[in-house]
Amino acid sequence: MKTRALAAILSVGVLVVGIAHAGKEDVRKDKEATTAKAEKAERKAGAKEKRAEAAPAATKADKKKAPSGGSVTAKKEGARKVTALMGDTKSTKASESGAEEGVLVSRAAICTDIENREPQGDATNFSADVGKLYCFTHIKGVQDTLLINHQWYRNDEAYGGPTTLPVRSASWRTYSSRQIGEGSEGNWKVEVVNTETDDVIETVNFAIE
Repeated sequence: MKTRALAAILSVGVLVVGIAHAGKEDVRKDKEATTAKAEKAERKAGAKEKRAEAAPAATKADKKKAPSGGSVTAKKEGARKVTALMGDTKSTKASESGAEEGVLVSRAAICTDIENREPQGDATNFSADVGKLYCFTHIKGVQDTLLINHQWYRNDEAYGGPTTLPVRSASWRTYSSRQIGEGSEGNWKVEVVNTETDDVIETVNFAIE
């Protein structure tokens, strides 16, 4: 009887120890699960913080790469100013080079004499025994010195070479001449040529009978 009672007591002790051990194991597992959840939550929180820190950095980088609206506007404004300055320069150059393009002959005449730089005996028809004729021209519009040519023609053929004459002011009178001999009858003309542009700026027609 005593042996049975002792065995029963031992069995109960073992059961109690087993139950206690099982309880401790469950508590340990619960702690581990709680710790794992806490670590997972911390990792998620850390990832969110990193993303939050990375976003402003990316925004700053984008701002550095992309010029602000004010910078673009300033660049456009500067380009317009440069274009305007270039346009003004072109206009100035055009006016300077175009000064000679505005050259004109205000008066022109074929005459028998020149007195005080004015034509005398001007006409459109002359006799073959006239002896000598002059082509008078009054040039306007020259801003600096310009060379012009007087080219005489008889029946559309050059009568000698061109006479080159300097024009030294905005209002300048000058002339050329030709000796007229027997057999000079025909239709004559003198072309006034701007030597810088090769343009004929005046033609003076006359006849010798």
